[in-house]
Amino acid sequence: MKKYLIIFIIIMFSFLTLNIAKSTSVGINDNGTIITNNGTFQYGYSTNGLLGIFNFYNGSFYSANPNFINGYSLQLNANVNISLNTTLWVQSISRVIKENNTYKINFLDNVWNVTTSNSSISLINGKGSIYNNYYAYEFPITFTSITPFSIKIYDYIIGNSTYPRFLVYFIFENSTYKTNKILLDNITVNIKSRNPRFLIGNMGGFAPETVNSLYYPFVLQFVICGFSRGSQLFVYKWNSTMQLFYLYNNSWYFIPSAFQDSPNYYAGSVTLESVNQLDGINEHYNNDVIYQTQGMLNQTSLWIPGIKIINNSNNYILIFIPQTLWNVTIKNNHIENFRGNESNITLSHGYYLIKAILVVDNKPILTYMFNLTQINKSSSSYSFPSEIQSLLYLAIFVVILMIFASIIKRIKKYL
Repeated sequence: MKKYLIIFIIIMFSFLTLNIAKSTSVGINDNGTIITNNGTFQYGYSTNGLLGIFNFYNGSFYSANPNFINGYSLQLNANVNISLNTTLWVQSISRVIKENNTYKINFLDNVWNVTTSNSSISLINGKGSIYNNYYAYEFPITFTSITPFSIKIYDYIIGNSTYPRFLVYFIFENSTYKTNKILLDNITVNIKSRNPRFLIGNMGGFAPETVNSLYYPFVLQFVICGFSRGSQLFVYKWNSTMQLFYLYNNSWYFIPSAFQDSPNYYAGSVTLESVNQLDGINEHYNNDVIYQTQGMLNQTSLWIPGIKIINNSNNYILIFIPQTLWNVTIKNNHIENFRGNESNITLSHGYYLIKAILVVDNKPILTYMFNLTQINKSSSSYSFPSEIQSLLYLAIFVVILMIFASIIKRIKKYL
């Protein structure tokens, strides 16, 4: 009996070891954390505009209890400061249902008061209504389409020493049809706010008049997950891409860092809908695009900020990862040239001392300094080991499989 108990414990341990990722939404989650070769860094920022771009090519999927439907939701979720006593959470959602070879796409939004667990949402006015303890509105037109199709979701918040307003827009496009920028909802919060902003990361970038958390970050999400009401999405086939931008000085910039899944600890709120960890979605980053395919969820950062240097026959090409707000100082022959907000730079061959600062919302996050001649012998050089990281995850997975095989062999021996 003791032997069988030991075998059972070994099996359970093996299962938990394989169960390496929790079920969560999958996509782009910015919680103000950057992982680099030199450690982990925290940052925070705020903005009055967000833009998510989603391209869907094909898929086979199912949302389980309580939906039981071949559908999923695409969500742009952000926490918003209103006053010292009020933090709201805004969800801009597209729900997709597959029927045979066609897709039905709806657009809607929700607003929640997440200041405390039982805060009232009564001071919200828009096209929709208040249900229980949240505000909701659904656009009356359903779009029917084949793949591929594209969805853009825009969130704005406006107001200065007055009542703030949320403006939610969307654009739907397929191979034969494209909408204009459609106003989904115009929501007024009947609480005066000095400077309402979307909050991301550590204390939301210290945005004024907000219930900032000293312990947990605010999370910005552009994610795929179950259809509704906390459902889990099972994915059997999938092909899509994502991008997420924030507004700064009337221009859109790619977010500085992100993870595939939402964090365990957070201020405000994150979505309860999820994607199954095994029959799920895996992601990888390339040139500011997140590519999504069917696979196991990995709890990893989508990219590590850095600089890729390509040495051509006549010049160097510096590609900044991500291609967002970088302030760059280039010193060549005692001449210093400042170039702000760069995404890539081409330089003729020569000696250069380069200082590159990754910034967000005009705040410095990371600084890189290097002598370009030290790396000009190779045709392509990365400032982060993305290939090594991938091999490490593969090696861990192989080791787990070997452990599992050994356990099975031991079980057969006892039997």
